[in-house]
Parts: sequence; structure tokens; C-alpha cells
Amino acid sequence: LVFLPFMVSPACIAAGILLLYPQWTASLPLLVATYALLAYPFVAKDVLAAWDDLPEDYVSAARGMGANAFQTTLYVTAPLLRPALRRGLTLAAATCIGEFAATLFLSRPEWQTLTTLIYSYLGRAGADNYARAMVLTTVLMLLSLMVFLLLDEREKT
Repeated sequence: LVFLPFMVSPACIAAGILLLYPQWTASLPLLVATYALLAYPFVAKDVLAAWDDLPEDYVSAARGMGANAFQTTLYVTAPLLRPALRRGLTLAAATCIGEFAATLFLSRPEWQTLTTLIYSYLGRAGADNYARAMVLTTVLMLLSLMVFLLLDEREKT
């Protein structure tokens, strides 16, 4: 179930969400929740892999030194999982920045994301519209690169 959004098309997920929550149609919370649903497998994949690789000795040592479960989680487990969480969030952010299918299903016409604006320009004839779409595509690529570099730089510090 954790990886189900990997296996199902974002358009199908958006259609299913519209069927489940028709009263929320074209609402920003529904769009954000859909982005989270589509992106969480990236976080879960990295965090679960790091969780499996956690050394049991560290948790046992913390418990043996008198730390309760909350303290062990806060001061031992969480710092060990932080790099994996950051990697997963980087991929999740990239997924959300470039999401098109679910956005097309769930957004209002007056809401414009980069991907829907690119789609709009490419749907119109003319070299000027094509050039605008290419400029926006470059902006989208640079924005994605900035997210990667920002999150990668934070991991090194």
C-alpha cells in the first residue's frame, strides 16, 4: 500500500479523489493533499530503507543508559533517519514541482502552475506560444535544480 501511488497513474488517483470527495472539487487543500499522496512514497522508500539499516546496538545502548522510548526516538533514531528523510523530501519536492496530470484534473482554470501553463501554450498554434512554453520549461528545470541544490547543500552542513 505504501508504494501504490507509484503503480497508479496520477490521473487515476485524481479521478478517484474526485469521486471520494466531490464536495472538495477544485479546492486548494485537495490539490495539496493529492500532491502529498503522490509524493509520500519517495519519502517512505528512503526512510524505510534507512530504518531497516539502523544499528540495533544504538537503540539498546540508549535504553540501557536510562533513555525512555520517546528520548530514544528523539535523540537516537530521528537523527539517524534525517539524511534519508531529506533525500526522500528532495525527490518528493521534485515530483510536486513537475506534477501535471493530477493538477490538470483538480485545479481551477484560474489557477496556473508551470506545467499547466506550458501545456496551455503548447496547445496553441504559433512560434511565439512555442517559445513561451520553452522559456517556462527552462524556468521549471531551473526551479527543480534549485530545490535539489538547496536540499543537497543542507544535507552537507
